[in-house]
Amino acid sequence: IIENWEANDQPEHLRTLRERIIRNEQGSSRLLALYQQILQQGEIAADDSPEQIELRLSGLVVKQPGQENKTSPVLKVYNRIYQSIFNQDWVEQKLGNLRPYNQALNAWLASNREDNSRLLRGQALAEALNWKAGKRLSVVDDEFLAASQELSWIEQQRYLEAERAKEAEARLAEQKKSARRLKFLLMAVGTALMVSTGLGVTTYLGYRRSAISEINAFA
Repeated sequence: IIENWEANDQPEHLRTLRERIIRNEQGSSRLLALYQQILQQGEIAADDSPEQIELRLSGLVVKQPGQENKTSPVLKVYNRIYQSIFNQDWVEQKLGNLRPYNQALNAWLASNREDNSRLLRGQALAEALNWKAGKRLSVVDDEFLAASQELSWIEQQRYLEAERAKEAEARLAEQKKSARRLKFLLMAVGTALMVSTGLGVTTYLGYRRSAISEINAFA
């Protein structure tokens, strides 16, 4: 049954369980992540959250009293057959089909991980990381998201360096402009002083000639 369960699933019991989990794309990732957590830990504390109730209604897990002096109830996989069929590999495969960046990932893999234009950036990267939170994905997913984060960091650093270079160029241009203004001002002041000095000398010489003329007239 376990090795070829889909062909031997008569009546359709196991397929019904599967469809209850994956029929709603928006909610499937949350249910799969919750079920994955139960697989990894063996059991989790039952809190009757909407996701836990929906997962219990699927029939895949069951709520049981806590054991070993535990007072709170727990959620566990219903039986070993379910656990063997709907195992970690199955969860990773279904999560992979639901990943919001599936097309970009496949294109990146097709380029032998060399086409960086396929990596995620900005809002797409933020949404992918938010979707990934709480899930155990495949190694390929981790590599793709890590490469996207690394490229995003590099591009951000390049942008910051370019902005700093622009600011430095702007400051240098302003300093040169201020230096030119100061040079023109000094030249204007120098010219004014020369003109003023020239006028003063001319006035003095005129006064001196006038004084000499008056002295000669009295003599």
